[in-house]
Amino acid sequence: MRHHPSHLPPITTYYQARAADAVVWRPWGEKALREAAAKKKPIFLNIGYAACSWCQRMASEAFRNPAIAAYLNRYFIPITVDRHQRPDVAAAYQMPVVAMTGKTGWPLNVFLIPQGGPYHGGTYFPPVEGALGMPSFQDVLIEAAQAWQNDRQRVEDIAAEMARQMGEGLRPLFQTNLPYPTDPTGEALAALEPDFDAQYGGFESGPKFPQALLLQWLLTRAHHGDNRARQMALTTLIGMARGGIYDLLGGGFHLYAEDRRWRQPRFEKPLALNALLARAYTAAYRLTGQAAFRRVAESTLDFILSTLTLPNGLLASAQSGENPHDEGEGRFFTWTADEVRAILPAPQADLLIAAYDLADEPRTLQRALTEQTLSERFALTLQETTRQLEAARQSLRAARAHRFPPPIDATVITSWNALAVLALAEAGAALQAPRYTQAAVRVATALRQHLHDGHSLSRGQHEDQPIAAGFLEDYAATALAYLTLHRVQAPPPAPAATETANSPWLYESLALLEALQNRFAADWGYYDTLPSEHFFPFGRPQEILDGATPCGNALTATLLAELTVLTGENAFQTQTGTLLDRMAPLLARHPTAFPQWLLAWEILHPPTP
Repeated sequence: MRHHPSHLPPITTYYQARAADAVVWRPWGEKALREAAAKKKPIFLNIGYAACSWCQRMASEAFRNPAIAAYLNRYFIPITVDRHQRPDVAAAYQMPVVAMTGKTGWPLNVFLIPQGGPYHGGTYFPPVEGALGMPSFQDVLIEAAQAWQNDRQRVEDIAAEMARQMGEGLRPLFQTNLPYPTDPTGEALAALEPDFDAQYGGFESGPKFPQALLLQWLLTRAHHGDNRARQMALTTLIGMARGGIYDLLGGGFHLYAEDRRWRQPRFEKPLALNALLARAYTAAYRLTGQAAFRRVAESTLDFILSTLTLPNGLLASAQSGENPHDEGEGRFFTWTADEVRAILPAPQADLLIAAYDLADEPRTLQRALTEQTLSERFALTLQETTRQLEAARQSLRAARAHRFPPPIDATVITSWNALAVLALAEAGAALQAPRYTQAAVRVATALRQHLHDGHSLSRGQHEDQPIAAGFLEDYAATALAYLTLHRVQAPPPAPAATETANSPWLYESLALLEALQNRFAADWGYYDTLPSEHFFPFGRPQEILDGATPCGNALTATLLAELTVLTGENAFQTQTGTLLDRMAPLLARHPTAFPQWLLAWEILHPPTP
């Protein structure tokens, strides 16, 4: 295969991987759009990230295929974006793809006119027509190119309408004149109940996502005596911990499950998801005192610290689900019954195979039988069953250490590191575990040293190089992490400024809040980007939806609410109220879209039993 010189800066793992493609990729920016206009070609925009297995698959099948790459290079201006480096671009182009196809996911592949408006798109496209019930990528390319050549006016009309909607974002939601709810979070809970899976937990039939922010909100209500919220949260946390989405041997959680019972995971293990779930399991332990929740919280935090910590003290963004040595995605994490029998003594192997329902096909360890049932079936005492299972898991853990582990995406994301600091600090206090408090301070100190120059934040770094200027979510999450360190009375960073020696973490938090408000303030709420740093052709995005991670506006509302409670200052309360009051009708009706907003609301308006 003939490779072309890469136009991409090697500032993330994803961009480095694209250098091996036969496609001549350009980085996102005005220069690439001007080139498309000058050459009168449409743009092919690919958005992905390094740990995404479908992104890796499409790169192997399409972007390194000489014939497909030659067609792309001839008829399009190819641009690729790491969604973690430019979350604004990724979020903005998700909306038109959903509008055009009814679905979204990663990779996201979008066809644009030279001005940036989208006219066609989708997610993963297979190399052969009919695979997964989809057209082949080659056919999609030909269709998009012919539409541009032969039906230009229709293409430009579609792109113009999509661009208009992208420029508006979700602001039209504020113009729907929804009635103001009497009890926004109470109504949100009622809206959520019909979607709850009472048998296995969660809120979909499959694929099933952990929805960690939603669980944190439910646990907050449960702490105030809401038994229905308690049932939904604990049922879900138990279902996930027993299912294949939880890595019983290595700790931490996989991205999501493809089925209702949490049995078949997508295997990547992102930092942000695990930080958020560690907070949820810590909260569940505080609520119930049950050791099982504590064990899951600790193993998840230990996974973050042992697997994702980089030499400079910051945390990598994810562990991938597969590597070139595997015979399929997730093989590092799965076992067959025969593999277990080859490692364990026969009685112990039979016990573990029954406990975790292992068979000929590789599976993760997911609890099928209780220890009481196993004790009766194998004529063992309950204590002996527990001991034998733990010994068996230790043996499998040792055997797994000899496998090739999936690679780490060493790209650092500032907001994700801040979410991890939050989780570690809260766990240190709630679990009375100083090692987690110490780890929180170490990560926060590394963040201050490498990502925060005293005036501004970077979006993150890769191989010690900054990847972009910081976004709203980076400022808000980091300020909230610093505030949490202050709240749990964590040791100060070293060295601390003399003028802030009494409360250095609070000082750092307030300084970041001031920078945030100076840089991102809008007429209502905050923009996500800096126009001088983050090129986007349709204005400054203002995200209000929470996804797998909280949006910047919701994090800012949470930060202001926490400061209101901490300081009692009217200014913070007024700013929080301005944000939350406008959101109240939306969060009351669509709780899964606004869980971090719900958390912010509960801080100022705790529910009454």
